[in-house]
Amino acid sequence: MNKKDPQENYVDPMSQLCLYNYENYFESLIKLHNGNRLPKIMLFSGEKGIGKTTLLFHFINYLLSKNEKHSYSLDNFKINHENKSFNLVYNNLHPNFYLIQNSTKKKNIEINQIRNLFNFLNKTTYLNDIKIVLIIDTENLNKNSSNALLKSLEEPSNNTFFFLVHDSNAHLLETIKSRCYEFKIFHNTDSKKEIMSKLINQFDLPISNLSSLEDKYKYLTPGILLNYVKLKSIYKIEKNDIYSELVSFIDVYLKEKNEMVLKVISFLNEYLHHQLYLNNPTNLTFYYNKNKVANNIFLMKKYNLDERNILSEVKNIVENEKK
Repeated sequence: MNKKDPQENYVDPMSQLCLYNYENYFESLIKLHNGNRLPKIMLFSGEKGIGKTTLLFHFINYLLSKNEKHSYSLDNFKINHENKSFNLVYNNLHPNFYLIQNSTKKKNIEINQIRNLFNFLNKTTYLNDIKIVLIIDTENLNKNSSNALLKSLEEPSNNTFFFLVHDSNAHLLETIKSRCYEFKIFHNTDSKKEIMSKLINQFDLPISNLSSLEDKYKYLTPGILLNYVKLKSIYKIEKNDIYSELVSFIDVYLKEKNEMVLKVISFLNEYLHHQLYLNNPTNLTFYYNKNKVANNIFLMKKYNLDERNILSEVKNIVENEKK
């Protein structure tokens, strides 16, 4: 297995060593754990890119590193990159941690990934410590993997904790949701601005003026904005009007097949059509086009439909609205 360098990729939630504006959420989780009241199965629900997975990697590091050198710092809510558990989790090598997420080549979390989880659950933990299962993008479980997971969620052992991450804009099976204690994550516009400002300063992002992102905070989360800024720089998308940006990102995706580019396209579609609707609320065509584009992208991903044809149609919708 190729090891990752946590200093290289600042967009990956696993590599984000600093936690911004999550202090209250984090302290609530610690109180629950210290009082032996932390639920065995928790569903962390919120917008895509709001920081749910980052929060969980910090909490997981807190749980696993308490008796280690370079343990988690509660003074500044920061992971020490020299910590043993952090590096083991980051490279998916920790014996007490199990990660389930979409593979880069698959659209859904498949049943084999859940079957492998059974082996992990049946093993004795290292030093008889807690076991942690983290499932990212739980809404991507297919029917078979969902049914298999339900068996694991029925009676988790005393030292096993399941953390499920869910995009609140996507459907999740009620049979899964009903097994979980839901922990809802939300940041208002001012909090999003503060998080983004800290990220810009931390990573010296190519933004000279935060106000250039001002009208996007209401629709885009810090995680999506961060990737949006980085991808614009990487692919040299210099035009700033939303129509040209969307078309440019579509062209980039068709060439590079970068999944994060597709996510940025989806959120920029949401942003564009909200703006069009606000400027002309009596024109329901904008609302229809927003849903049409979102549905086309969803079906394209779910059923592996022809990307070039579908995204060409999306480009036509965007270009026609610019006229």
